[in-house]
Amino acid sequence: MTPTITPQPTATIEPTQTPTIVPSVTPECVRDGDVTRDGALTPGDAQMAFFIYLDCVAIAPSMEVYCAADFCGSGPIAELCSGLVTPADALGIFKAYLGYPDPCAKSVGAAKLRGAAGDPEVKLIEMAAGASGDVLIAVEAASGSEPLDAWGVTVRFDATALEFTSCRAGGLDPGWQLFGCRESAPGEVTIGAMSFEALPPGSHGTLAFLRFAALSPLRAAAQTPRIWLADAVDGLDGAMNQ
Repeated sequence: MTPTITPQPTATIEPTQTPTIVPSVTPECVRDGDVTRDGALTPGDAQMAFFIYLDCVAIAPSMEVYCAADFCGSGPIAELCSGLVTPADALGIFKAYLGYPDPCAKSVGAAKLRGAAGDPEVKLIEMAAGASGDVLIAVEAASGSEPLDAWGVTVRFDATALEFTSCRAGGLDPGWQLFGCRESAPGEVTIGAMSFEALPPGSHGTLAFLRFAALSPLRAAAQTPRIWLADAVDGLDGAMNQ
C-alpha cells in the first residue's frame, strides 16, 4: 500500500520592514509658571520654583517642569539643573498670580550689588570659631544704585573638614517672603531669598549667616578650613568664581 504524503505548507516570507526614522524635535520651552502642572498659577508654583533653585537634583524636575519654573528666563535650557531657575523666577510667578501687569519687570540684574567701580560687593566674613570648632560665616553685601528684591548665592566649603549645620537670614532683610538654604551637593550650600519689599539702593549689611561644625576641632583651631563664595545670581549679577 502506497503511503499518503501530506504536503507541508510553504513558509511565507515576510518583506523586510524598513523602519521609519522620525526626526528628533527639540521640545519647546514654555515658561508659563505652572510648575506643579495642575493648570492653574498659584503661590505653590512660586514656592516650587524656589525649591528647584535650592536643590534641583533632589526634586528631579522634568524638562517641562523646569521650563515652567524658568518663568522670567530668556535663553534656551540646554540641560536640567543648569542654574537658570533663580529666586527671581519664583518672585515673577508670585507676582503673576497676584495679577501684576509685568511680573518679570524685576529690580534685579546688572550692577545691583556692585561697588562704585563695578566690582562685586559680596563677601564672606568669618564671625567666630569657638573651642568646639563651630564656624559662623556671614554673607555680607553692599548694594549699588538699584533696589534689590531677589538674590541667590552659592557657598562652597571643604567637606573633609567641615559639616554644614544651619543658616538664617541676616539683618539686610526687607521681610523676605521666601528665604532658604540647602546643602545642594557635598561641600556646596545654596542660599536664596525673594521679597515684594525690595532693599533700597545703597543698602549694606549681612544677607545670611551660615554655621559649620568642624569635623576635627584640632584642625579648626590650628587653621580654619577653606570656605569661599562660588557663585551669585540675580541681583548679585552672574557668576563670581573665586
